[in-house]
Amino acid sequence: MAKTAFKGTPVTLAGEFVKAGTSAPEFTLVKGDLSNYTLKDGKGKYLILNIFPSMDTGVCATSVRKFNQLAANQPNTVVLAISKDLPFAQGRFCTTEGITNVIPLSDYRYTSDFAEKYGVSKVYDTIDDMFLDADVDIIYITSPHNTHYAFMKQALMYGKHLLVEKSITLNSRELDDMIALAKEKKLVLAEAMTIWHMPIYKKLWDIVQSGELGKVQIITMNFGSFKEYDMSNRFFNMNLAGGAMLDIGVYALSIVRSFLDEQPDEIVSQWKPSPTGSDEQATILLKNAQGQMATVALSMHSKQPKRAMISLEKGYIEIMEYPRADKAVIVDAESGVQTEITAGDTADALYYEMQDMEQAVKSGDASAMQLAYSRDVMEIMTKLRKDWGMKYPGEAW
Repeated sequence: MAKTAFKGTPVTLAGEFVKAGTSAPEFTLVKGDLSNYTLKDGKGKYLILNIFPSMDTGVCATSVRKFNQLAANQPNTVVLAISKDLPFAQGRFCTTEGITNVIPLSDYRYTSDFAEKYGVSKVYDTIDDMFLDADVDIIYITSPHNTHYAFMKQALMYGKHLLVEKSITLNSRELDDMIALAKEKKLVLAEAMTIWHMPIYKKLWDIVQSGELGKVQIITMNFGSFKEYDMSNRFFNMNLAGGAMLDIGVYALSIVRSFLDEQPDEIVSQWKPSPTGSDEQATILLKNAQGQMATVALSMHSKQPKRAMISLEKGYIEIMEYPRADKAVIVDAESGVQTEITAGDTADALYYEMQDMEQAVKSGDASAMQLAYSRDVMEIMTKLRKDWGMKYPGEAW
């Protein structure tokens, strides 16, 4: 088996590296219109095969966006995005994301031998097969929010550690149930929230906790994303737990909670529903017992900068593109002098999550996964949706 390195860590691959001059095996995959695409269809062109489980997972979706960007400047080159997704799901993703330079292909047919020919050693026909695999220690759940609870329960019952895409559950009742089950099974449960793992935040938390900037007074958060009014996609679809709160609000509230000394106990808000009844936009005011305050403005149909400002007694911290930030600016309140702080790399956001999760499982110390903060944030989001009367189909508070 071939060996390589990932971020300096030795890794053994299942198989051998492809050698220059080797003939690519023939294959037949399915296009969005259900017609076949074969190796011969790419004759005379450079073919790049991007093979992954599903477009609806964070890492895989990022790879498709990146290849789409790169392919635009590569003459006579075709990028094939190959997954187990149904062709219709692939098409929906590409339409929503504006993917035009990549050909999505599906390997959903059970009769396909693509995985075997191209050295994909692990292919699960059902999710239960993954739960039953004794070689799997950690499962990363990236399905829509309203499916998390059932998958989490199954995985924990089968003894798997869990990293779950934000928002970790629909509501705080579900999360409390899963925390109790993980504790009973002695397993690590964590939310895949980039804020908890980006090096810049670990550095900023240390600065704030040192007291050199004084006490946090008020935090101002903005996150606006313009999404077209397609009521069938996950951003607005109530059957897929759509809406601003669980999709983007969780980032803003995670920043707020991590810089406040304690959980807010006074929360007021206004919201605007989309045509489906999901939360299209909202403004939120929060205050804790120490008088620390925060404001949050969210929208799924109006572009805003992803901007965080943490105001302290002796200065303020400004963070742009905060979900995966790798730099921040600290401004001295008296002199106005600006100091740029850098740490980590935006491109490695998901790597930091995986690194912390692996260490938590190996060491038994899961404090870096910040599950207590995730629980506080979920409690806030659940309260807000209860205040609005915004309940998802089949949801139990």
